[in-house]
Amino acid sequence: MKHVDEIAVLRTRLRAVNMEFSALVRTKGGDDRFLKMDELRARRQALMALIAKAGRHQPLHALGKARPDAVVQAA
Repeated sequence: MKHVDEIAVLRTRLRAVNMEFSALVRTKGGDDRFLKMDELRARRQALMALIAKAGRHQPLHALGKARPDAVVQAA
């Protein structure tokens, strides 16, 4: 269960980064805005890589999904 909790924390961080990025996109600002957006892009990529790496260590059914084939069909 600890593994699922770690992924949840990473996804929460990713959501916060995405929200901050979206807020910057909507605002009018100076050049420092673009520097912050670049930093957020790098953080987003790092978080997504960590989530992908963590996801490879557990099969989908161990993460609380019904069946892997059902998940693929739903997508």
